[in-house]
Amino acid sequence: MNRIEASSGARIWRCSGGDSTRCGLFPGTISIKTKPAFALKTAGAVQASVVFDEEGFCYVADMTGLVQAFLKDRQIWQNRLNGSVVASPALCPKSNVLFVGTTAGSIYAIDTKSGKTLIKKDIPTTSDPRILSDIICVEKTSAVILNSWGGKYYVLKGENLEEIFCWDAGITPYAGACADSEGNIYCLRAVAGRGVEFVKIAASGQESVNFCEPESLRGARRTIVAAAPIIDNSGGRIYFTANRDIGAVLCAVSIETGVILWKIGLPNAVQAAPVLRSDGSVMIFDLRGVALCFGKDGSFLFQYKTDAEYIISSGAVEDAGTVFFGDPLGNFHQLNKDGSGRIIFKSQRAILSRPSFSPQGNIYLPSTDKNVYVFVGNIIGPKG
Repeated sequence: MNRIEASSGARIWRCSGGDSTRCGLFPGTISIKTKPAFALKTAGAVQASVVFDEEGFCYVADMTGLVQAFLKDRQIWQNRLNGSVVASPALCPKSNVLFVGTTAGSIYAIDTKSGKTLIKKDIPTTSDPRILSDIICVEKTSAVILNSWGGKYYVLKGENLEEIFCWDAGITPYAGACADSEGNIYCLRAVAGRGVEFVKIAASGQESVNFCEPESLRGARRTIVAAAPIIDNSGGRIYFTANRDIGAVLCAVSIETGVILWKIGLPNAVQAAPVLRSDGSVMIFDLRGVALCFGKDGSFLFQYKTDAEYIISSGAVEDAGTVFFGDPLGNFHQLNKDGSGRIIFKSQRAILSRPSFSPQGNIYLPSTDKNVYVFVGNIIGPKG
């Protein structure tokens, strides 16, 4: 078995999916208690993932624009921003700064110690200002990357939010980007007359299109482009899904050469980012409420059907291969390595956010019922 090694630093989930690879893999085997130990109260529905720092503080942003810092179940500070927060925030590993984007089109740099706004920058647009894509910080460069509905991906300096460069985000700029250890950025975009493009942006800003799923009969404008790619550093590959008129394709591409290693068809469209398991297999959550698992070679392993009509949020996985994810019915699922699964908790309203692991191995599950539920985890097989 090709196991994915992860450093202890990977325990600090600074953005949705963990780090800039967005793979969703926690480097430890965890046993989870299936009843929440407590819930963090928010002012509104939560669609953004919870993020953490090395000291164990967690940061929660909700759709009223309220950002809060907690230590366990105790609120430390709060900061009200100028619009709803849909995009998951991100922390830069080299600073005590939290970056939060709003639907008013602003990006905030917030001091994690005091909660005070350090910088506020309005992203330029002549149309819709919303920031809906999950934010990342690139560890090597401390750059902040976001996607504005105004039609551009932006790379900003972490220290002052000055623009480094930007590039075309396509017709429906909702999907987040991911980045590798060298600072290369990967994203998807819909382009009229072409289709869905998989794009690599070098740290210098040079752009290359490594794959294009041709435009379908309904046109690129009707194609959902919402799922960020993910990176398998150990396997030297990137996984992404590209939707089409009917269904989607799941692709594996070589990081070194940019060559498509394999491409397989999926029966349903996908809005959630894939999840990488430690054996190199990859999980997909589709818009018919089904979770599918594929091997590193693209072979189909199993599927798990939920009662939900669709799934729009991704999952989180511990080292032994157990995946945790929520659905719009409010169900929180535990999906085992062999494909068996069960509902371990039910929220009062929809779960539209990706769960996060705290550095201690606890799971933080945001819900639209104005709570973040905290499930205590016991790390029984740490790695790194």
